[in-house]
Amino acid sequence: MDTNSYSCGDIVRYRRDIPPAHYSFKIEAFSLLSDTKAEKIESGIFEAGGYKWRMVLFPNGNAKSNGKDFVSLYLAIEETKSLPQRWEVKAEIKLFVFDHKENNYLTVQGKQWFSKEDNSWGYRNTIRLGDLHEKSKGFVMNDTLIVEAQITLVSVTKFSP
Repeated sequence: MDTNSYSCGDIVRYRRDIPPAHYSFKIEAFSLLSDTKAEKIESGIFEAGGYKWRMVLFPNGNAKSNGKDFVSLYLAIEETKSLPQRWEVKAEIKLFVFDHKENNYLTVQGKQWFSKEDNSWGYRNTIRLGDLHEKSKGFVMNDTLIVEAQITLVSVTKFSP
């Protein structure tokens, strides 16, 4: 981590130069999402750690989670019907917002349990809307936003019925 890092509880934010390894979600014509007040946009399904995942981005913040004035970014486990009736997955989550100008990544990370009852988790305050749209910051360039995810499984519990 560098001097631009800071933490809040179990959540850490910092800059890094190395690109994430698991999934990249490139959103072109990003301004259309903001202009149309789209609630959210979802990535395609990807695999990490033997599970299917999807990224969910709220371009104007997740209003249900007090994400006003921020972009909210989440991960969700998909295709959970194929999992045992009771399961839990603990994962280290790293979500990234690419800074085109600095050629590095705003990184937000933490550990979280996923389960049948709570199959999505993320950061309601991933990045301030003002910072995202500020041209000098470089997060949106040529109307393109790139967000990425890296998922490392910490533990998996499958309960017998």
